[in-house]
Amino acid sequence: SRQAAHFARAAFGPGAAAHRARAMATQRYRDPEALKLAREVRLLQKRGLAADASGRGWAAWLAAQDDSLVRAADRTLLDPAKHSAATLRCFLDAVPQEARQTDPEAKELADQVKARQKRRATDSAGRGWAEWLDAQGDLAEDQRRVKDPAHHTAATLRRFLAAATGEAKPPKTQDQGELRELASAVRAAQRRGVVDGTGKGWLEWLAAHGSQLPAKLRETRDPSRHKAETLRSFLAALPPGECDALEHRMRRDQQSRRALGNLREVYAAADEATAAEASRLFALIEHTRGHAKYPDHYGGLPTHQEGWMDLPQRPKGEVQEHTLFPPDVRSLLLAIDCEMVATKSDSSALARVCVSNSDGRVLLDRLVRPEEEATDLRSHITGIQPGDLQATQYTRADAQRDVLALCSPSTVLVGHTLHKDMDALKLDAPLVVDIAFLYGLEGQPSKMPPLAHLVEQVLGRTGFRGADGQAAHDCADDVMVSMDLLLHRLQLAAAGTVVPPVVQVAPPASTPQLAGQAQRAGPGPVDEACTLLAHRVPDRAGAFAALAALFVSLGDCPAPEGVELLERKGAAAAQNLRSALIIFTDRDAAQAAFAALALAPASGARASRVTSDRDGRPQKEVEMWFPDGEAARVYVRTGVVPAAAPSPTGAEAASAA
Repeated sequence: SRQAAHFARAAFGPGAAAHRARAMATQRYRDPEALKLAREVRLLQKRGLAADASGRGWAAWLAAQDDSLVRAADRTLLDPAKHSAATLRCFLDAVPQEARQTDPEAKELADQVKARQKRRATDSAGRGWAEWLDAQGDLAEDQRRVKDPAHHTAATLRRFLAAATGEAKPPKTQDQGELRELASAVRAAQRRGVVDGTGKGWLEWLAAHGSQLPAKLRETRDPSRHKAETLRSFLAALPPGECDALEHRMRRDQQSRRALGNLREVYAAADEATAAEASRLFALIEHTRGHAKYPDHYGGLPTHQEGWMDLPQRPKGEVQEHTLFPPDVRSLLLAIDCEMVATKSDSSALARVCVSNSDGRVLLDRLVRPEEEATDLRSHITGIQPGDLQATQYTRADAQRDVLALCSPSTVLVGHTLHKDMDALKLDAPLVVDIAFLYGLEGQPSKMPPLAHLVEQVLGRTGFRGADGQAAHDCADDVMVSMDLLLHRLQLAAAGTVVPPVVQVAPPASTPQLAGQAQRAGPGPVDEACTLLAHRVPDRAGAFAALAALFVSLGDCPAPEGVELLERKGAAAAQNLRSALIIFTDRDAAQAAFAALALAPASGARASRVTSDRDGRPQKEVEMWFPDGEAARVYVRTGVVPAAAPSPTGAEAASAA
């Protein structure tokens, strides 16, 4: 109301005419034509071309005008925006016409300079565009202050390009796809602790070669911010075997991009409806490839190792033939799901494979006999019972042959966490859609939603894993719902629904554990005080059973509610070690179990004892036994920092002695 009263007084009250006159003098109420002409005058000033035929600039021209055009009081106003359109038009008419015309060559050269700025191009003296401008004494000071290349003449831009590159020519743009893969390969080398022949990792290598890099990049650790040549130099310095694996990873990504490009070419000339459906499928393939976890999950597959098979690839000549009769888009889709068991040397050995098409038909469903005897069938997960695998002679090689027989060069594999199935089957495919990458859990960005949870949240089906959600997996059901989830996503896009690349769903009431791990009954996040952490656990078959046996054998202490094998990462992963979370119902149960753990027997002159980690949490070195009779020494620590570090009990001291 106060603002309304102000405007009313301004419009109708005393002094309204003077108020309107002052308002018209401000930019807010200026004539649009005057604003446009003022911008043109400013642009000419920045380019050093704001002068009439006599060489007078804007200020000198204003001072020379009489009262018939510019009032004496306005001749000192150097801001073009404070003058009328008539005044500005008279000045611009006095400027030579060639100065007012946009030079196409200058625009093209300005784009080249901007491209070189992004690439941090310098002249022979190491000066970039801004430093080079400051050093040009023949340019007016106003011109040297203007750093935007678009406001400079073609002659100035050509001089810089000649100094920076030797000749003024269009810059070679960097292949962003290649740069992304090179950066991903360097990160993979970092995670695996790979070093060059002199023992230097990525960071040490950067420090040693800093003199060859621009100053801004010497302290930049992120590989994606470096040039492709720098990344290639580091990768070339790695041991031959490691370099071969990383090069294979890059070739695999190039094959994936080429396969998608071929598929786009096939459907480029299709009818409108088919082309639209193909475009929606291509978008989901791109979403999968663009996911943050794609380089690690799929780029890290050891597809170069012996035993791996690739889907057939179409020769370049055949692409043109297929454009005449592009197949139905949904005929390209095949969903795959596998069940894995543990053997002595493989914690994820293939035990069952299922394949279905988009019509809802299961094309393949077979039990697979592992190469070694299974040590853990994980029956509560896989549904495979003792004796099932001994009754079949069907091997992984047979499964590879049958799956490949169902595929074509245009096949798109579909699945939930598909990289695990591809790893177990040892089958590589350039075109994939991972359902787990298309959805996320609200508030849990690092986790992927379980398949059963997506079936309930997205498809609206309940009881997929039984009434209590604890039923064993059915491989045939899993491939069917994976395909249904993909088709549901395609239908939403076809209906015009705007769907983000990653659709967030509500997290489940309780967090399910990884395959082969006990389920927790309690909902919600785990209280750290109710847990023990076992670390430096050998990453081998039977680790879950050995940990469970260690805590079940503690006599009167409460048994743990669950054991969760955590994801391998860091230096421990390079040593083939991992950690596990042992979950109890309450804090007292966790502390009682920790107190009951016996210290490992003395090893040589070193006696086991209770120590503290760097956060002050007590930990013990204990001994656990694998099902095959081998022992391993691991560390178990509590989840809380006590007020005073506990001392060993009498029994523990006697055991240590």
